[in-house]
Amino acid sequence: MEHVKAGHSFCNWLRVDKPDEVGHRCAANFKEANSVLIDIDSGTTLADAKNDPLVSQYCAAVYTSTNHRKPKPQKSGDPLPPCDRFRLVFVLENSVTDALEYKAIVEAFIRRFGSDEACKDVSRLFYGNKEADCAAWDKLTPLNVVGEVLARYPQEAKIFSAQKQTPADQMHTDAGPGLRYATIFSMAGKSRKLGMDVEQATAAALVWNAEHAIPPHDEDYVRSIVETNYKAYGLKPEQFKPEQLPSGSVIGADGKLKTLVYEDVASLQTEPIIYTPNLVTGWMKTVGMNLLSGTEGSGKSMLAMNLSLCVCLGEEFLGRTVRQGKVLYLDNEVDKEEFKERLHRMNKQIPPDTFHILFDAPVMEARYVEAKIQEFMPSLVIVDSFYLATNAKEKDNDALKVVLGLLKGLAHKYQCVILVVTHFHKGTRYDKLHMDMTVGGGAQNRIVNGAFLMRRSDKDESQRIIKADKLRGFDDDERKPRLLSFDKNTFWFKDEGEVDEDEHTAHIGEEKMDKVDIAGIFKKAGKVDMTRDDILKIALELRYSESTVDRAIRRAIGKVISKEKWGSYQLLGADLPQLPPMGKMPEMSGEPDTLDADTPIPE
Repeated sequence: MEHVKAGHSFCNWLRVDKPDEVGHRCAANFKEANSVLIDIDSGTTLADAKNDPLVSQYCAAVYTSTNHRKPKPQKSGDPLPPCDRFRLVFVLENSVTDALEYKAIVEAFIRRFGSDEACKDVSRLFYGNKEADCAAWDKLTPLNVVGEVLARYPQEAKIFSAQKQTPADQMHTDAGPGLRYATIFSMAGKSRKLGMDVEQATAAALVWNAEHAIPPHDEDYVRSIVETNYKAYGLKPEQFKPEQLPSGSVIGADGKLKTLVYEDVASLQTEPIIYTPNLVTGWMKTVGMNLLSGTEGSGKSMLAMNLSLCVCLGEEFLGRTVRQGKVLYLDNEVDKEEFKERLHRMNKQIPPDTFHILFDAPVMEARYVEAKIQEFMPSLVIVDSFYLATNAKEKDNDALKVVLGLLKGLAHKYQCVILVVTHFHKGTRYDKLHMDMTVGGGAQNRIVNGAFLMRRSDKDESQRIIKADKLRGFDDDERKPRLLSFDKNTFWFKDEGEVDEDEHTAHIGEEKMDKVDIAGIFKKAGKVDMTRDDILKIALELRYSESTVDRAIRRAIGKVISKEKWGSYQLLGADLPQLPPMGKMPEMSGEPDTLDADTPIPE
């Protein structure tokens, strides 16, 4: 970058040494290159480029060119309008020694970014810029990433066109390692789309490998390239037959190949135990999935903001010690102006580059979520709210498990806490706090490390009850309900200590329960045994809502009705007809019928 800032021109390749003549700058004199430069002249802004996953994960440097945000002169005489003009520098993990292969790689990257096609000349000269804005990172672009870019843009990059014009024996020596990788990777993709399993795709790739790669790759390496393709683009479980799975591998619930690593427990006894501070003492470890759920209007998002600011500043949260770190907030619950107002009320000075937020976060995709986490490396990620952040239906536990499994995997991969904000089912206001109140609670309860449930106090609407219904790795004492007070001026919650949840839970009185007269419904139907649908049909005619009826049924159990098998309910105290014991017939009155010996028996 110092060379660029000094205004010097440069070529990012080494030429062939020709002591007897001047080494001209031309493709014929290409020796090797270990970087790819992409010239962005229009269309893409600097901000867009920096948010691109490929750039954020693998780009080594970016610098602005001479005509950045200035009119650019044209040979036609009409200058191009001002816009962001800059170059992206990707440093390759492996140098490329073949000009044809290098050109294919450069063309693929050009198509990937829609950039200036003049860059595809392998002997291209790049100009420096004394006024350049530069940024550099210690990042390399690995061979498999280059292979994926090549595989995604094969027709534009014309990977195979030059091979078709090359004699067969020359093609063996000209196909460098990067091009061979790209070819096998691309073949695996086509095999996968045709429904082949990994074994069949590997067999096809080995045929090409034996005929065109000199020296040929070993079988394990070819298989690893094929498996990389299947992993990267998802794998249907039926595409792998059990006997064809690589040793020690299984298909996970997300349909991807997973390698099982079994460890000897005896050896673990000799390993030192690594203790790390909790993110929130007694509540959240530094790594894992957590859940914050509550009734509508209970202040879940406000509490999540309180936690975020405390983590950024390293301040106590509800009286608990907090480990300081960065926060990433994926928000689709409140708009930007409302968030700003809340932030203003909370009145905390946030250090720069410690709290990033994405408003109107799109439906969650692993690609952009992981790219941002990898770039920013937060200690805490807030997803508010989970319902709007996924396409999974609220009651589709299988779909929810896949999304939550993805998030849990990211939490462990990047050593952070992910807190998902969600909500309760309707009609649970008068219930004591428990995980089943949460929408999708069945799937979430099995995956999360901690589940924090929250609602308003029925005794004082300005107070809240919070309860850790599930805490993995902490004392049971931490699960006791806590009373929170809320300052409506500063928007901060305060822990007022342990509380008896019953004192703040409205016990629905007999007069409220009588509004839905369950016993009366049984009598109206003239039955002593009814299903929920039977009860609901009559109650809806009386203009009660479905949730109100369900609440009434729950509270009538044991008092007015009993719950029987197969989802039916029985009215208590009702006179039921006595059925004879099993295996016995009721006694018959009168003489039994007899058959005369001469009476024929009907067939």
